[in-house]
Amino acid sequence: MIVEATPLAGLLLGFAGSAHCVAMCGGVASALDRLATGQGLRRLLSHVLYAVGRVASYAVLGAAVGALGQVFADQLPSSLQPMVRWFVGGLLIVVGVSLMWHGGMRGLERLGSHVWRRLQPLSRRVVGLPTPLRATLLGALWGWIPCGLVYSAAGIAAVTGDVFSGALFMLAFGLGTLPAVLSIGTMASGLWTRLDRRKVQGVSGAIVALCGVWTIVAPMWMKWMQAGQHAHMCH
Repeated sequence: MIVEATPLAGLLLGFAGSAHCVAMCGGVASALDRLATGQGLRRLLSHVLYAVGRVASYAVLGAAVGALGQVFADQLPSSLQPMVRWFVGGLLIVVGVSLMWHGGMRGLERLGSHVWRRLQPLSRRVVGLPTPLRATLLGALWGWIPCGLVYSAAGIAAVTGDVFSGALFMLAFGLGTLPAVLSIGTMASGLWTRLDRRKVQGVSGAIVALCGVWTIVAPMWMKWMQAGQHAHMCH
């Protein structure tokens, strides 16, 4: 593992970026809500299946980039591994600043638009399937919509240098976005209409940026703490 990216970190990143998810996925979630059949628990089940498909697609992406990172890690000298941590921290800072001031990461999202153009036509074929399968597969396709926050999380998953760790990080990231995304099209959707999304997204961006700063300074802080403890023991 090049950089330790724990599931908790992925969960917090997903939760912190939830406002961006609402802004990005509100239209998609509303469209999927119109496809959800039945009332009450049956309708809620459709939303849960959408979420299962979306989070599963993130886990697949995490495994894929983790595998690429593992190939890279095998060629990377240990002396250069701190630079990878700086890269991860810098990436998080850039993502946080983009969320605070621009509300998105359009440059990253343009990169993924080519893949999405190939996958989008599949949604028309999936619509005619039975409800449980349709909801899950549409959710899985939804997970590939160009999203700078997802790509940033995938970058972190890649530098874990491990297939399982990458998949687990992205799975946790997806779970972190669930409260906000599940609220769209449900009884809780009114909450988001009453919130100032710019302010919420600004706070989210600040949290993500602080995570990036901590990623960079944590090793130095740990060394400083260990040096202090050592000096205290010597006295």
